[in-house]
Amino acid sequence: MKLELYPEDMLLEYVENRLNGRFDAIIKHEKHLKLLPGSIELSEEFAAKWQAMVGPALKRFIASTFALRGFLFEVDGYSRRFSPADTEFWKDLDFTFSHRGAERLYEQMLRRETSEEPLYPVALPADALLISICHNDFSLYSFPWLEKNKANWLIKACFVAWQSIAPLDVRWQYFFANPTRVELPLREYLIERAADYVAACNSRLQKQFPAASSGHSPRPARGIDITLVPQQVSLPGLYNHVNSFVAEVRKAVGYWSGEGCVGIDDERFIAGSARSYGLDNEFAAFESAAGSLVESMTAEEQIYESLIRN
Repeated sequence: MKLELYPEDMLLEYVENRLNGRFDAIIKHEKHLKLLPGSIELSEEFAAKWQAMVGPALKRFIASTFALRGFLFEVDGYSRRFSPADTEFWKDLDFTFSHRGAERLYEQMLRRETSEEPLYPVALPADALLISICHNDFSLYSFPWLEKNKANWLIKACFVAWQSIAPLDVRWQYFFANPTRVELPLREYLIERAADYVAACNSRLQKQFPAASSGHSPRPARGIDITLVPQQVSLPGLYNHVNSFVAEVRKAVGYWSGEGCVGIDDERFIAGSARSYGLDNEFAAFESAAGSLVESMTAEEQIYESLIRN
């Protein structure tokens, strides 16, 4: 019996399943993946099918991620808010998908047979988002890589929303350390996620030291929850990291509401954002509780006390 395998069709089925959250779905003729060539030659017909599938899927993913959350935009010098439900939200955003994204996902599809790592860096920013969704892993691309490859602010925001965070590893802190290159719509969102991170640290602190809560209830995330990846870290280490993190956030906020203003009035939104999104309140609670605990520890306890346990 002669079996004909069509790599393009298998790839389209594989990606469609993953875009719809079916990560364990079996594709037709999957048991014959080992017979496929190591690289794929894409036809002109494939390109049209690819664009028709991945473009709308990514738009749905973005709309689902941010729902009706409003983002600040500069319009004729003044600040206005638009959500994914508004046409203006999508204006001037580049979502260019290339053959590279298809090639990387083909390599990923074959990975179980080849055991070879896909060439993830060889992609465009929109490809990178598509690959991350299909891989269910948003750590594949760094924020410096996204910036170097001119990712638009919304692609960066998606990675900020979905990337896993460890207690001492907040990778989008990169933006606070480089505030001059952060677009206006991303600024407020970063401050909100900073508040989510400190709230997650408060939740972890209260779980480990219930008596330290002092009646404070950490704010719930308005969007995607931040659940800290388990990591061995000392309480003094976390205390110092959160203090340094918030100091860097406030420095960036000072720049964005001062010389880094984009329009006529965006500083009035940015300047009060640490308070309005709950960052100031969460940090005050953390500093009080964690600071008191660290101060009461002996030197030996500070070395061996572990707040985050696997």
